[in-house]
This record gives sequence, C-alpha cells and structure tokens, in this order.
Amino acid sequence: MSVSAPRFPQLAPQEPVCQRSGLRIPQRPLPNPPLPVAELLAILICGLLLVTI
Repeated sequence: MSVSAPRFPQLAPQEPVCQRSGLRIPQRPLPNPPLPVAELLAILICGLLLVTI
C-alpha cells in the first residue's frame, strides 16, 4: 500500500506536466502546419476540379 500511495501523487503531477508540455509543443507546430496544409488541400481540390472539368 505504501507503494501505491506515492504513485497516485506522482501520476497527478505527471499528467498536468505532460499536458502543459504537450500543449506548449503542439501550439507552435500546429498553427504553422495547418496554414500550409489547408492551402495545399485547397490547391489539390481546385486542381482536381479543374482536371475533372
């Protein structure tokens, strides 16, 4: 039981830490790729429409 007691407090702080680090990391790359990805998707869709027409 003594082992399980420290595990719970460790898991609690680890979860927020992972979320904070995870949020910080994706926030930088996410805003950058979505812009080019959306543009690429729009270009591909337009290209496909032009090709099909």
